[in-house]
Amino acid sequence: MFGVESLFSPSMISLSSIGIFTWLVNFFAFHPHPGNQVVPHLVDPTIQEVFFNAADGVTLQAFFVPRPDSDRVVLFLHGNAGNASHRLEDAVHLASLGTNVFLLSYRGYGKSEGSPSEQGVYTDGRSALTFIQSELGFTVDRTVIFGRSIGSAVAIEIAQGLSVAGLVLVSPFSSGRDFARAQGLFWIAWVMGEPFNSIEKISRVTAPVLFLHGDQDDIVPIDLGRKLFEQCRSPKTWKSIPGAGHNDLIQRAGTKYWEGIQEFMDSVAPF
Repeated sequence: MFGVESLFSPSMISLSSIGIFTWLVNFFAFHPHPGNQVVPHLVDPTIQEVFFNAADGVTLQAFFVPRPDSDRVVLFLHGNAGNASHRLEDAVHLASLGTNVFLLSYRGYGKSEGSPSEQGVYTDGRSALTFIQSELGFTVDRTVIFGRSIGSAVAIEIAQGLSVAGLVLVSPFSSGRDFARAQGLFWIAWVMGEPFNSIEKISRVTAPVLFLHGDQDDIVPIDLGRKLFEQCRSPKTWKSIPGAGHNDLIQRAGTKYWEGIQEFMDSVAPF
């Protein structure tokens, strides 16, 4: 009988499989929309559209919502669909809680150059954090990283070993493999490797973490967020939103959503 080794050489397996796995992860993980679907100044006239270069030279777009009377800042890392302009109202609401907000548009999203990939969005997150410090003048210990859905994976990746003020993780998931299984994509989970492996990284996050998750989330089931929470070793807070799914969490939670975030931010980086 022929074994796998006799059908494919090691070099063929390594080169072709890496390319296929990467393509699969990117295909299922990212759904970017180009341009600005929401006009920034119609949401709030104080919003500033910013362009800067990532560490690998890719030009990135971001929106800065200033709060001049505050020295803390939120790095806002959005979910996998649409683009940053769709989150401008949320960014403005965050700013109303007493913080500056830097809303990043990943590569391939909005007006950012390039194409999205797991390592690419990690580079974008780190580069945004550097820009916030070097160009906007905010210190790491006054920076809260806010990640929603796939943005939670970026937040965890870039927060490892850093003394940021805290992390807010909304509808987070433990790993790409767990997410694929939860969606019934067992064959993809088998071949995809270990993308967005937050469950392995969360123990290296030392900053306080707030977890927010809807208990009726059928896109990122709450069990995946709870699994991540249980693995977290830093000071942590868990808040589940009764009756909330993935995309209606804020509406279901109402004022409690923003109150919970403000309470957390005021505890880790007092206004």
